[in-house]
Amino acid sequence: VVKDYSSEIFEQVNASRIVLGIVCGIGFLLIVLFSWIVIGTGIKPLEKVTASIDRLSSLNLKEDENILKYTVRKDEIGKIANAVNSLSRNFREIISTLSECSVSLTGSSETIEHTSGELFESIENNAATTQELSASIVNTNQAIDVMTGEIEKVSDMLEMIEKNVDDGNSRSEHLLQIADEMSTTAGRTLE
Repeated sequence: VVKDYSSEIFEQVNASRIVLGIVCGIGFLLIVLFSWIVIGTGIKPLEKVTASIDRLSSLNLKEDENILKYTVRKDEIGKIANAVNSLSRNFREIISTLSECSVSLTGSSETIEHTSGELFESIENNAATTQELSASIVNTNQAIDVMTGEIEKVSDMLEMIEKNVDDGNSRSEHLLQIADEMSTTAGRTLE
């Protein structure tokens, strides 16, 4: 009787153990599925931000519409999206400034060319009189002073641009470090 009674108890225990094992297995599968969905949802924005960083690294400076919706987020992805967007905007501003400098240099070059032509004409036409030659030299000195002032302005602009580029480079390096850390963290999470 005791033997039969203990076998009944062990049957119930074994049946409970099997049910518990099945419940635990189903629970484990549900946790894995839920984790997979949550991680996948969290990584999708990061993939778009990474794609934007890749476009930026290939010097595609167009504003990325895909990343703008993530700039309002308050988490790390939002911070990275803001940094990438800001970096892209800074690069566009630098290029605009360089274009303005180029236009200024072109204008200055044309002014120098024009002034040089006038000087040459003046020297050819007025070689007979030293007084006219002296006046022409004064005009040339004034033009050179103007050009020196323009060149100093351009030099100041170039120093400012260099500072902005250095700042952009440091932000890029910081952004890449954050992206690497996030990638490593995501990799560890997926493992």
